[in-house]
Amino acid sequence: MEEVGLMLEKIGMLDTERVLSKAKAITKFIYSHATVLKLMRKHTLGFDLRIESQKKNLRKMFTSPEWKNLTLASTADGRMVADLVTGEPSFWTEVDMLLKASIPLINALHLINGGDSRPQLGYIYEKMDLVKEEIKKKYEGRKTKYEPFWTVIDEIWDDQLHSPIHAAGYYLNPGLFYFKDFYADNEVKAGLLCCIVRIVEDERDQDLIASQFDKYRNASGTFGDGDAVDQRAMLAPAKWWSLYGGECPELQRFAIRILSQTCTGALRYGLKRSLTEELHMKGRNCLEQKRLAELTFVHHNLRFQNVLASNSDYTDIFLEPISPMDEWIGGCSKEVKAAEQICNV
Repeated sequence: MEEVGLMLEKIGMLDTERVLSKAKAITKFIYSHATVLKLMRKHTLGFDLRIESQKKNLRKMFTSPEWKNLTLASTADGRMVADLVTGEPSFWTEVDMLLKASIPLINALHLINGGDSRPQLGYIYEKMDLVKEEIKKKYEGRKTKYEPFWTVIDEIWDDQLHSPIHAAGYYLNPGLFYFKDFYADNEVKAGLLCCIVRIVEDERDQDLIASQFDKYRNASGTFGDGDAVDQRAMLAPAKWWSLYGGECPELQRFAIRILSQTCTGALRYGLKRSLTEELHMKGRNCLEQKRLAELTFVHHNLRFQNVLASNSDYTDIFLEPISPMDEWIGGCSKEVKAAEQICNV
């Protein structure tokens, strides 16, 4: 889900620029010099650079005789990077503070984009709340620390991510609905009603769905059977409805249709996020906005059409390059290739 990625980008624009620029300087330096890259992989046992998790190994590397014997160790860049790693406690403190906000979002992004085999639409509503609470917990409830990150998450949720289908998915997910702390506010109820009206064209079916909700709410009939209760949180929500929603066929069809939606559309189908971002930018006149909306519609539907026509398994689409790391390791392709050959000898 690209909006979660956008949250991470916005977090990177907060008061984190200093620590990010330092981290980029370390990464660029290591990946721009074959000898340093080889030495780093020796100390990390062949693993690529993850600055925080390799903190101990990086410090060993930049204080080792092998590093001190390199010509690069006496250069201005070499001394600066070594000082960052070994002699600047504030850098590591800032890294830790940034990761406290980023890791919960990264974990959510991983799950939403396929880290769990179940379609995730029924979990997005709750997942964003859990992300915020986890960030708050990591900052030990200090409002001045976690509030800027909450603001970023709320802004993107309200402006781009939240939609009626997420509210409906939250309400129809039995793994959440039957928990004691489940709460459906007016926003959730309005989103559910909106989806019923938009998706179910027949007014008679709309009325039947509305009347069948009583059985779901009260867990009566097959909704309250032993297996149905036991498997509320174990089965994928759509699968649960297919097994236990048969006494309410109209509601069952509606729930399965909602809960079978995935969250990986942009990535899976190679859609351009830049078009969507432009569409949400403010300040355009009505004609410009209409033209951009039409352009986005055409682009997205052509991509869908091409995928369906190709009969592919989408593997090639998943492998499309996304957001190259040029600003982190840029300008070093030849030496990196040389280093790869050296390290693989």
